[in-house]
Amino acid sequence: MNNTTNFSVPNMNGFLVGYEKRCPLTPEERLIIASLFRLPREVWIAARQIRLGMHSSIFKSLKASWSKRMEVIQWMDKWARQQPQEPVTPPAPNEEGISIVDNDFNS
Repeated sequence: MNNTTNFSVPNMNGFLVGYEKRCPLTPEERLIIASLFRLPREVWIAARQIRLGMHSSIFKSLKASWSKRMEVIQWMDKWARQQPQEPVTPPAPNEEGISIVDNDFNS
């Protein structure tokens, strides 16, 4: 989600609303998503590089995006605690145009 939404609350909201239209999330799934969002992979990579005494170019991008990350994390926490929208059932397929083919060749 980070890469596709660029740590933007409106983009994140649009992404999740669109996802939930196709596949509604339970309250538990919402909390899991918000929790995992707090543990970005690149932070662990940068920390490991620094611990090993390596130069970490990832750290610079983390530092530059940190305030946006914190804003999105706060929004994700609020989103996770909201009640999910009622699932929208897809409309029944249009039965017009469907024909039954009689494959009885013995007639």
